[in-house]
Amino acid sequence: MPRPLLLCCVMAVLGGYLCTATAQDNTVAVRFSTYLGGSGAETGIVLATDREGNLYVAGVTTSPDFPVRNPAFTYQGGTFAGTDVFLVKLSPDGALRYATYLGGRDDELVTDLAVDAMGRAYLVGATASDDFPTRNAPYPYQSGTFYRADGFLARLSADGSALEFATYLGGTGDDLLTSLALDATGRVYVAGTTSSSDLPTTSGAFQTAFGGGLALRSDAFAARFRPDGDALTLDFSTYLGGSGADALTGFVFHPDGTLCTTGSTGSPDFLQQNPLQAVFERLSSAGTVDQGATVTCFTDQPTGTPVEALTGVPTSFALHPNYPNPFNPTTTIPFEVRTQGRVVVEVYDVQGRRLATLVDAVYAPGRYTAQVDAGAWASGVYFYRMRTEHFEKTRKMVFVK
Repeated sequence: MPRPLLLCCVMAVLGGYLCTATAQDNTVAVRFSTYLGGSGAETGIVLATDREGNLYVAGVTTSPDFPVRNPAFTYQGGTFAGTDVFLVKLSPDGALRYATYLGGRDDELVTDLAVDAMGRAYLVGATASDDFPTRNAPYPYQSGTFYRADGFLARLSADGSALEFATYLGGTGDDLLTSLALDATGRVYVAGTTSSSDLPTTSGAFQTAFGGGLALRSDAFAARFRPDGDALTLDFSTYLGGSGADALTGFVFHPDGTLCTTGSTGSPDFLQQNPLQAVFERLSSAGTVDQGATVTCFTDQPTGTPVEALTGVPTSFALHPNYPNPFNPTTTIPFEVRTQGRVVVEVYDVQGRRLATLVDAVYAPGRYTAQVDAGAWASGVYFYRMRTEHFEKTRKMVFVK
């Protein structure tokens, strides 16, 4: 029987086409499949769900006639690619709840999306617009040196009609926010890359000075915002990088509440603490394209005591990125359960065949992990999926022998 899940995922990335799929035994059935776009070009980039099973899709569009509903903003276009961000909310059966643009008179890119327990959508990315819509913004636009890009963080109301908070985040270089995470207390974590030597950092941060060195070199950075009335206040920000190029690609919350990040570095002087591997290994025989992976886990920012454990019942179901990734041969998959019920976590290969059922049981509300042992599998890309009565999410992992 055909398995359309992977095809639909590819089409969703490459151009204005969206589907969801559910698995029954070893087969995959399409729940709905639809175009999503206007007369220009669209790229769907990230997806999220809420505890009611609604689907959120964010991407970029050049269409002045993108199908909006109850929008917070109209199309603004751009001077180079002509892209605005779009955000769409769909019901579990594919009905349009809302659709809106988000952008200014120059180009925007969205890179990550999350939804809190109140149904409010958070987006991060980059903008070259000096008139990007902001609200309660602690930081202004600072045009970059090459791409003229600053990072942005935005939160929209649950019905998509209003911007509740939005700010630039960057310095006088180029900045991009790449990852986003929410914790149970309402704090917002972001990560990205920057070529700015004046990025806002906080006192006592792990690395307060830019390490990027030569032109077009970049540092990774991580930051945390806490709720402050109608605004979000930056209460932790740090560089993570050395004299080469550095980037962060993802977050995960350890079951003890510690925040861990992963990414890449080209810096032999990357700042370390209690390292498993203290020496930077060259990956290029010519010594010109050296790059290694990084893992950094933070204590409580910025006081140095252990991060507060995420106590209480999770505010939503969640399937987090596995760690490590890539891996050989074992990896850990963290997940969260909001309400008691049956939880299934399965692993599939690129052909849609189910290889393992890691979890299939009734779980009480809480935070858990599932273990993968891929010792008998071939190297390659695999997909793991968590599903409950009210939640379904799939993520990718890479096994390298």
